[in-house]
Amino acid sequence: MSEIESDSEMNEIRTHFDQCIAWNIPDTSEAEAEVKQAAQREALRSEILCDNQGMTRSMEAVCTGFALDALRSFQRAYSDFISSITPHMSKIEEYCNLENKYRDVDELVDQKKRDEDSVLNNTAGYSGAKQEAQDAEKRYKSLRQAEGNRQPTVRSLWMYGILLLVVASGEIMINYRFLVDFMNIPAFAFAASAAVGGVVAWASHEHGKTLKQYNYYFGSHRTGEQKRTLGWQFIVASVFLVIAFVSIYFVRYIAVANMMAVRLAATGTNILGGQATGLGMAPYASALTSLGFNAAVWGISVWVATLFHDKNPEYEDAARYKIKADHALNRITKTRDSNVKAHEASRSVERERVRNEMKAIKEDLGTHLDLYLRIQERKGKVTNDIANETNRLLIVYKRHLADFANKNQATFYDDSNHPMTRVEFERLTPRLNGDQVTQLIRW
Repeated sequence: MSEIESDSEMNEIRTHFDQCIAWNIPDTSEAEAEVKQAAQREALRSEILCDNQGMTRSMEAVCTGFALDALRSFQRAYSDFISSITPHMSKIEEYCNLENKYRDVDELVDQKKRDEDSVLNNTAGYSGAKQEAQDAEKRYKSLRQAEGNRQPTVRSLWMYGILLLVVASGEIMINYRFLVDFMNIPAFAFAASAAVGGVVAWASHEHGKTLKQYNYYFGSHRTGEQKRTLGWQFIVASVFLVIAFVSIYFVRYIAVANMMAVRLAATGTNILGGQATGLGMAPYASALTSLGFNAAVWGISVWVATLFHDKNPEYEDAARYKIKADHALNRITKTRDSNVKAHEASRSVERERVRNEMKAIKEDLGTHLDLYLRIQERKGKVTNDIANETNRLLIVYKRHLADFANKNQATFYDDSNHPMTRVEFERLTPRLNGDQVTQLIRW
């Protein structure tokens, strides 16, 4: 096609395009007069039959007649435009098919996702796990709001347990040697040092937890009885820790004293009095040093315990419970989530492929496609406007029919042939939608 022919074609297309855009709904004054006359004629009948929307056959015929005339008026301009753009319609239809295919991609993937959800809903344990996760989420959010939306302290319990085990092992390393010297039986010495290590680890846990959560357990919101009840673990742990440290002190003292007594038996030195000459540290000093190491281990353990606890145990518990519930739910939904992820990936790939094809056609068609799409949009608006005007005429017809029927004492009947009062008839709303109007003619 030459440049002159191309310009001529585009001018023709634009002329018909402008006619479609400029088209207006015909004046309705004649239609309103015809509506009134038709309603007056129909009201002469003694029995008036209508459907469940209050529409009679005469009402439908007269009002859709207006819609049909209006559609045919627009169709002439529309058909002229389509005829002028016919040489490009194959490409335009290809583009429109790709648009439909683009929507079909979404529908197909969404259907696959619904199928995955259906399988998941029928999976054993899913509903219970989902409800548990929702309850956990609700409790967690409530406490988080009460805590000012701060992050809870939630650290690995496995790591915490390992650190407490390290504490107990450290106590064994500190105390085992002199316990062997004191007991002379390695198994008993190991058991005793392990018991001390366990007490120190447990006590440091209780002390660190209480230190971090002091306001929760002993704040002003607690009664005296509640404080005593909540503090018993702290007190018991403290008593056992004191017993363990005192025992370690005296055992160490006696073990060192016995060792030095053996070495100085010939000299007659008073070891229990705390004096030794040239043989190293006195028993009380050695015992205090050992006690200091034990106390240092306990102090470090208390500090570690504060790092592994939140200041509000309920908030920490809610966070842990939420994590546990989410993990339980994720184990059940893992397959579904993986499949959905794959479906979404396929959606993205297919969308991109269709978009690229549409882009290529759009670049090839240029202005022709833009004009066609705008006319289709205009067509939709015109049919909706005609539908709205037709519905207005239906209401006008119904009002006239009710008035004339009342004067003539005619009776309304529904589609089941049951009589209706005028009030019941007036409650009904006859109407057509845009699709019904569009289907009145062949485009």
